[in-house]
Amino acid sequence: MKPTMEILEKISENSRNHPEEIFTRLYRYLLRPDLYYIAYKNLYANKGAGTKGWIISLILWSTAA
Repeated sequence: MKPTMEILEKISENSRNHPEEIFTRLYRYLLRPDLYYIAYKNLYANKGAGTKGWIISLILWSTAA
């Protein structure tokens, strides 16, 4: 089995080189637990990932008024 980062880099490279191509069978990579760890690590480092969006703020503001 190939390392997850190698697979993600290859998919990224292929999608940049062939933007018109449709990639299939990507669902099998969702079964890899290390993929979720990498995604969480990238989201955790992003300070804005946990902030409320403007739609939620608008809904909360309209119900409070």
